[in-house]
Amino acid sequence: MPDTGPRKSTMKFRNVVLSSVLILGLPVLVQAQSFACISAPANCAVAQGLLTWSLTGNVVTVSNAAGSSNKSFIRNVYFDTPLNTSVSYTGHTGLVTLSSGSNPALLPGGNGSFASDFSWSAANPGSKFGVNAGESISFTLTHITLANFTNGSARIGAHLQGLQGGASASLVSFVTPVSAVPEPESYALLLAGLGLMCAVSRRHRAKRA
Repeated sequence: MPDTGPRKSTMKFRNVVLSSVLILGLPVLVQAQSFACISAPANCAVAQGLLTWSLTGNVVTVSNAAGSSNKSFIRNVYFDTPLNTSVSYTGHTGLVTLSSGSNPALLPGGNGSFASDFSWSAANPGSKFGVNAGESISFTLTHITLANFTNGSARIGAHLQGLQGGASASLVSFVTPVSAVPEPESYALLLAGLGLMCAVSRRHRAKRA
């Protein structure tokens, strides 16, 4: 005999809640990623502390840290990417003005280990139109995912100038593995669903008593 009435409704709701757990239980929190120097100036640690990058969907954003003491600017941005992929300029914050094609054409200090497949340079003067403190620049990626950055088949190169004493540094992106963590909204939805399911179940038992 098929289930009918409150029992059937309870089972349907339980299935909905379980589906919500599977779909909403493990969203990944967005986290800024880092750069590491490939050239090693004395102020490499300072340079590494200034630049971050993040990937949202297929848009990657490179940022220079805010702060009045940060006089650096990103003069050149390079991408080392797999075959049959592309990178296009998307937008920026601040006064950033970049044009396709870099001078120098290759990431300084790359020494052949970084293939510059796509590149952009700031207009002169770079100290005004580069990515300065508190500014960022974004690019749209085609056929490039986080997996490519994780396995090293896609990398971002940045030539940072204006460091203390007029020094510069070349940096390359890397990925810090992050465990999937449920967002607060997911917890709230899950708890509300479980609470409602328990209430329906209690009402059903009370009617049968």
